[in-house]
Amino acid sequence: MGSSSRNWIVWMFRLSPCLALVALQVGCGAHLQLGDEPADDDAVADDDDVADDDDAADDDDATDDDDVADDDASDDDASDDDASDDDTGDDDTGDDDTGDDDACSDVAVTLDFESGTQGFSHSTTNNGLDDPWDLGNPSDENCRSGNQCWATNLTGNYHNCDAGQLVSPVIDLSACAGAPETVQLKFWHLYRFEQAWDGEWFDGGALQISSNGGASWEDAAPTPGYQGQLMGMYQECGATAVVNGGSAWSGTIQGDQWTQVTQTLGQGYMTANFQFRLIFGADSMEREEGWYVDDAEIAVQ
Repeated sequence: MGSSSRNWIVWMFRLSPCLALVALQVGCGAHLQLGDEPADDDAVADDDDVADDDDAADDDDATDDDDVADDDASDDDASDDDASDDDTGDDDTGDDDTGDDDACSDVAVTLDFESGTQGFSHSTTNNGLDDPWDLGNPSDENCRSGNQCWATNLTGNYHNCDAGQLVSPVIDLSACAGAPETVQLKFWHLYRFEQAWDGEWFDGGALQISSNGGASWEDAAPTPGYQGQLMGMYQECGATAVVNGGSAWSGTIQGDQWTQVTQTLGQGYMTANFQFRLIFGADSMEREEGWYVDDAEIAVQ
């Protein structure tokens, strides 16, 4: 800027500061730097860039986080699926084992006769001989439990020439065929039969079992065992009791008290048609109080 111009501007300042500023702006416009305003624009641009970068970074971070979350969720789902598969396998195995065990255990049953005969029946074993069995509350002995049990006479001694059978209902033991469990028939009894003469037994009873619903009967080998072989005198009876000639309980039971009988059943009896019966016979001579039976059961161990 020349000296004349400067003098002119000084004169203008003296005259009017406002006009001087205008003149100065016009005359030196090419040399003036409104640096603050462009700097501010650059700063804003920079800020915008930074903001955009930050936003992009945030977006990237958010995307990465979402991806990681999705991956974690996928891993969790896969883990849940694996766990579900494992659980399903465990359940299947458990069900199979439990089913096998329960199938045989479910045949166990207890019969106390308090509600009635519970499927038991009785009849003579020989035509012409009387069936003495009856269910009720005996007058000469207490039942082992409750007020109902079987007896060869509820009101006194059995009669001469009696021959009867007490037969269980058909019991399905087929679920125990091939099973490792032990199946046992158990019942409680008390008896007072005619005593032995000269080492021979006359009146008494025995246990028989069947695998075919009573079509045929086999002699059992219970514990406690029998006293000996019955040799009753049936000449005056018109027929001979089925139990006569075989091993049987006779005389008075050891301890003269209720005793539990146990018969282990072999695999040949694990059928749908298992039965058992108690057969009794009395000859034409002496008479005694008789035989009492209570609380029968099929036990699985």
